[in-house]
Amino acid sequence: VDGTFDLLHVGHLSTLAAARAMGDYLVVGLHEDGEVRRARPDAPPIMSLHERALGLLACRWVDEVLIGAPFAVTRDILDAYRVSLVVCGGAVDSSEDPYALPKALGILHV
Repeated sequence: VDGTFDLLHVGHLSTLAAARAMGDYLVVGLHEDGEVRRARPDAPPIMSLHERALGLLACRWVDEVLIGAPFAVTRDILDAYRVSLVVCGGAVDSSEDPYALPKALGILHV
């Protein structure tokens, strides 16, 4: 699962818990501030990257945080982390489809 996770809230936690229940190891891709500003220029992050990472690392369902995850899920990420399932919380604020590859591979769960 990936995202900004700015001001971590119950919706984020529900998504993380559900994602973790689908597998045995949860890697969370955390987008850097610049990537977030590019994708959502009207809604830059409030918390710093490090504050957001610490919030995720404190969550009991999260096994690992990939700081600086690319906006779009890439083959390199899938291979490097041996990803078998990509989870999307449903909120995509971009005209680009960051989940095109997982959709094509049939491993995306919304």
